[in-house]
Amino acid sequence: MQATHSSPVPPMPYLSLQLSTPIPPALARLLAGTLTGLTVAILGKKRELTAVSVTPLPAGFWFVGAEVVGGGGPATYHLEIVITEGSNSAQEKADFIAAAHSALASALGPLTPACYIVIRDVDGRAWGYSGLTQAARRREASTADLP
Repeated sequence: MQATHSSPVPPMPYLSLQLSTPIPPALARLLAGTLTGLTVAILGKKRELTAVSVTPLPAGFWFVGAEVVGGGGPATYHLEIVITEGSNSAQEKADFIAAAHSALASALGPLTPACYIVIRDVDGRAWGYSGLTQAARRREASTADLP
C-alpha cells in the first residue's frame, strides 16, 4: 500500500531501533535498509529523508518482568518512528506496524511477545529537519511555488 500526501513538504521520519541482544554490523545495516524500505513503501516517506539508528544492547541489559531477555533465548526490540502529525492514516500506521514486526521477526529469529513499535505523531511546529521545523519547511515550500 502506497501512502499519498498532499503536503508540499516531503515527510521526513526518524526511526530508532533498540535491540535486546548484540548483532553484527551487517545485520544492523540490513535492518536499517529493511525499515527504510517499509517506511517508503507503506508510509510514503522519502528514502533520502529517512534516518534510522540501530542500537543493540549488550547482553544482560534488557528486562521483561524483571528477567533478562536476549541472553541466548528469544530477543525483543523497541522500534520508535517519529513522523509529522497528520501525515499518515490509522490504516497506514497499522500496516507499517504489522510489516515492521514481521520483518524484524524474520531477521532476528525467535522473539518474546514483549516487542514494541511506537509511532509518534509530532506537531510540525515541534520538530524539524536541517534546522527548520516542519511547519517552517511547509511555509517555505508553499511560498516557493508562488509565481
